[in-house]
Amino acid sequence: MGSLHTHLRSSDSHRIRHDDGYKHHWCELTSARSEEIPLGDGRGGEVDPQAARRTRPRQAALLVALAALTLGCWFAWLGWDTAYNVDPSTGEASGPYEIWQILGCVVTLTVLTALAVRRLWPPAVITTIALVFTLGFSYSAAISPEDDGLWPIGAAMVFVGTLAGALLVAAAVGRGPRLPR
Repeated sequence: MGSLHTHLRSSDSHRIRHDDGYKHHWCELTSARSEEIPLGDGRGGEVDPQAARRTRPRQAALLVALAALTLGCWFAWLGWDTAYNVDPSTGEASGPYEIWQILGCVVTLTVLTALAVRRLWPPAVITTIALVFTLGFSYSAAISPEDDGLWPIGAAMVFVGTLAGALLVAAAVGRGPRLPR
């Protein structure tokens, strides 16, 4: 069975390393309740509480980098194209984006999401990508010379679509919220 590598004193709380024969993890024991509260990584791996505190700045930096890459994705694929294409024979306007731009943007966001959810907390990844991508759209739409005032509706649609897409990618990668069966 397991062995605990510390002792309890009355009304004290201790952080200890627990060895159950198969895996090591950190626990907090409270004598008043006499129960273990796991502090590990949830997957049975050993997580030092001090090391967990040191990784917070790194994860924040990775989220900032993800936000910058997401914004870069918007401007690289879609943000620069604001001109509508008008068919001379019919007079119908289309655009401003071409199909290759949309596909390139979707593939880029899919790869970004898939890589990010493997290293960061999936809800933070999903939210960051959806908010920042929508921010890029909103900026471009708000300063557009062809502003008709409907860009907030488009921004809401971009947010919902990007959120849904990032959620699906995260779930497919296996680290995101599971869809109900």
